[in-house]
Amino acid sequence: MKRVCLIGGGNITNLRHIPALMKNKSRAEIVGVIGADEAAVQRTAQRVGAEHSLVSDLSKTSIGEIDWLSHVDLAVIGTPPRTHYDLAQALLCSGVNVLVEKPVTIDPSAAQLLADSAEQTGRTLAVMHNFQYANGAARLHRLIQSGALGDIASFFMLQFTSRNRRLPIWYKDLPLGLFFDEASHFIYLLRRLGGPVEVLDAYGQFGRDPVDRTPILMNASMTAGGTPAQLMINFNAPVCEWAFVVSGSKQLAYYDFFRDVLIVLPNDGQHYALDILRTSAFSTLSHWAGFVTNGFRLVMGDLHYGVDRVVGNVLDAVDGAPLPEEISIQRGLETVTVMHRISTLIEARRTP
Repeated sequence: MKRVCLIGGGNITNLRHIPALMKNKSRAEIVGVIGADEAAVQRTAQRVGAEHSLVSDLSKTSIGEIDWLSHVDLAVIGTPPRTHYDLAQALLCSGVNVLVEKPVTIDPSAAQLLADSAEQTGRTLAVMHNFQYANGAARLHRLIQSGALGDIASFFMLQFTSRNRRLPIWYKDLPLGLFFDEASHFIYLLRRLGGPVEVLDAYGQFGRDPVDRTPILMNASMTAGGTPAQLMINFNAPVCEWAFVVSGSKQLAYYDFFRDVLIVLPNDGQHYALDILRTSAFSTLSHWAGFVTNGFRLVMGDLHYGVDRVVGNVLDAVDGAPLPEEISIQRGLETVTVMHRISTLIEARRTP
């Protein structure tokens, strides 16, 4: 049984990390909770029955001074991105294995330093790139690998985000605001499905508020393994919908993130009336079949979007198994490097 400490105690800890750990409860026991918000720490510790709790942002508390932490096998970091580097570095140097939320850091150089520390200490350092293990995305990967979609012509990613939904209070402090918090999912999935990602160009359109770092609209042109890829985001939409579309010579695959539904449409040939109706039938039936299955799981709290499988793989690695490359610090570094390049290009073109 591995002893786990939760770092954070907020929304992501309670909605994602704890349910995933409970899914692996035969292998992991939550023994401690550390966070800066006293009410959140107490509530979280009580929920999981943690033996230890500490109210601290760890900026003034040395991890080496926390006696019980030396007996922890794994720390799961669910704090704001700007805190990830200091926390992960301190934990690794104290001999604790670490699973950190995406993005692993804000700056690529900091991610490289963490990679160096993980290698020097011999500790496991994994990044929460969870959608790769969600059922729909995993099936999409299998279809690409098997050649079922045919020759891959392009990747197209589309994100609509509403500012009216639950948003972290710290996102405005990030490069391009919400972009740096949310776009990791698209970038690591693009890397998984297509190969190494190269940024060709990026631009954004901003509102009139000079303090708001999040664009209204943005677009990034990239390649993944040499295949064209496009990311388009609307951060001022009335709804939240994320999609990843893969165009192949035989079929088109449309992945719906929030419902974890994959819709696969056959090549519609000459686009006659029957072809159009067939596409409508395939898309409608696939959507509702996935909605019924995953809607029930969502209501029952059993739709984990791959977080449970990331946790399982990390527990395996703590036991000595190889850590899958797709959740390694090296992939975390690649993801942050791509996002840093996009944000640098867009912010450099923003007019005062």
